[in-house]
Amino acid sequence: MIFKQFAQIILLVVTLANTQLLHSGVISRWTDQQTRLAVDLPSGPVAITSAQPSYAPAPTIQANQVASLTARAALSYDLVSGQLLYQRNIDAKLPIASLTKLTTATVIAEHHAGSEVVTVPALPQLDPSLTVIGIKAGQKFTVNQLLTATLISSAADAATALAIWDSGSQTAFVAKMNTFAQSWGLTETHFAGPVGLDKPANYSSARDLVRTTEIALDNPIIAAAVDTRGTTITDQTGTRFALTTTDDLLGDGKFFGVKTGTTGDAGQCFVGYYRDDADGRQLITVVLGSTDRFADTLSLTNATLADYRWL
Repeated sequence: MIFKQFAQIILLVVTLANTQLLHSGVISRWTDQQTRLAVDLPSGPVAITSAQPSYAPAPTIQANQVASLTARAALSYDLVSGQLLYQRNIDAKLPIASLTKLTTATVIAEHHAGSEVVTVPALPQLDPSLTVIGIKAGQKFTVNQLLTATLISSAADAATALAIWDSGSQTAFVAKMNTFAQSWGLTETHFAGPVGLDKPANYSSARDLVRTTEIALDNPIIAAAVDTRGTTITDQTGTRFALTTTDDLLGDGKFFGVKTGTTGDAGQCFVGYYRDDADGRQLITVVLGSTDRFADTLSLTNATLADYRWL
């Protein structure tokens, strides 16, 4: 009898241990999934559900501060907690113009060392509306130099050169871009080229662009490039190319990128990265289809900072 009772006790302990291990495994997998899909929240008013949020609503919500946004879609996202603080049409599939180049740069950075030498391939005739810096076939640059040109000056010739050098053709490279989007669960994103021309199959959403931006900023070369107002790159023969940012908010001490874009269909687009090192607040903002992207970004940022107090 005593042996039987002892065996039952051992069985109970093992069962409880296995249950705890299973429970821990489920929690671990859920946590991993939420980390990878941090902005996969329901649409509608944002509820703060974290047991220990890094922010809380301020006593007075100043929602009227963002009522005048011109953007078709917009959001404000707390980078520390992974929570959406403001959203407007964040799942709408919209043209994103040169915000496309964030993915172009990220895919290149994932597959190549920055020190690799790129021999510029023969480039196709580029649309005259695109920004170029004037690189030519046969010139040699490092990957980092062309990434810098792609992100600071939004240089379409640099982005196209990287795409063709990497994959042999723009078509093959775009397949890599779409694989990237699928692998990260960007369900409202599709690419039709590496530079962001207006095409029906080239689109993303404000929600997906937050995740794209998080991934891009994990790369130190990309993070440094989008935070640079101007620099110069030099090919291996000594020819210099001046790069100037298209981001008017750089240089005020609290905005650190990220990327602009403008086309006829997309309107003005901007992904912004705000950081206050004094209190640890970090925001990513997205505005798409704006008529004044920088004013919209400032309104959205200021309203978010007024509407929430960080704990």
